[in-house]
Amino acid sequence: MGYSGWAPGQLENEMQTGSWLTLPADSTTMFEKDHSRLWSNILRSLGTDLAMYADMPPDPGMN
Repeated sequence: MGYSGWAPGQLENEMQTGSWLTLPADSTTMFEKDHSRLWSNILRSLGTDLAMYADMPPDPGMN
């Protein structure tokens, strides 16, 4: 499997420096739309700077 974790204060620092994309929760997006396109739809909704990542293959090396 694997492990993902943060040192004390690390996540808070990452949030403050803009390392994470965050947006308000939206029940329509989460429960009523096609989940296979969830990531790409969210990226498109955030604007043109991130839209180019919307259709990246799961393995970018295959692009």
